[in-house]
This record gives sequence, C-alpha cells and structure tokens, in this order.
Amino acid sequence: MDTIEQPRQLLEDPDPIAPLIANLTQSLRDALNTLNQDYQARHEQGMKRLETDGNWQQLEPEQRNQLLARQKLTLADQPKVAVQSTDEVLNTLDHYSLAMFADRVVALPSRFDNVAVSAAELCEPEIQFVSVPRRTLKTEADIDTWAEEVKDQLKNALVNGPVSVK
Repeated sequence: MDTIEQPRQLLEDPDPIAPLIANLTQSLRDALNTLNQDYQARHEQGMKRLETDGNWQQLEPEQRNQLLARQKLTLADQPKVAVQSTDEVLNTLDHYSLAMFADRVVALPSRFDNVAVSAAELCEPEIQFVSVPRRTLKTEADIDTWAEEVKDQLKNALVNGPVSVK
C-alpha cells in the first residue's frame, strides 16, 4: 500500500492499471475462446457418433431431444461465450468459471456415451451392457490374450440377450 500511496501512482496519467486489465482480459478471452472451440468440436463429434448409431436413428425427434436434454447437450444448454469487451468476459466468467467450463468440455464424450446407452435401452429394453477390461497391451500375445478374454466374456453375456460393449 505504501508503494501505491507514496508516489501517488493511482493518480498518474496514463493510468498504469489499464494495460494490466487489458492483458488479463485478453488472457481470459483466449482461454474462453479455446474452451468454446473445444466444446464445439467435441459436441460435433458426439452428434456425428450418435447419427451413426442404429438405436439413435430409430428414435423420434422428441425422444432424441429428451435424451440430449437429460445430459445437458442441447443447443440451449451450450455455454454462451461472449468476449468482445471486458464486461462480457467477466459476465461469461460469472456464469462459467474456467475450471467448470473445462470440466464440462472433458465430460462431453461420457455424456454422449450416456445418451447412446439410453437410446439403446429405449430401443432394446433387454439389452445388456458389458464392460470390457482395460489394460496396457505391450505385445501381440497380450493383444491375443485380451481379445480372447473379451470374446469369451461377450459370448457368455450373449446367452442372456443382446449385448452392447461399454
């Protein structure tokens, strides 16, 4: 405080704070724009994936919208990013902190997975969802062993009805 009060920097002309605010605003603007672009790209990928899903294609538009709305994936749920002015940047950050926005972007693929699962459950109520084991495969033998395990697991599950892999 003494450093600011003694030389009376707050009264200087030009205002030394304005460039700092401009730099910070630009950094925040860049971060929001990057997150928004990532959101758009992942959302588009998810929608393309759904469009190729046989169960999704069988659903009525209202059913599709309901499934998307449950996972907050409709256009109305998309974060509104306005970054033209400092006030718009601050307003956007009031609604979506950078951490919250980043979390939402990262969650998009799993949200689209949930939509696909719900679509499958609507179209085929007796469907089973089988989780395949995840592991690091280092050799061809590892791949063959893993593939045999998965094959056996899926065949055993198929006895009880249709199967979808998670």
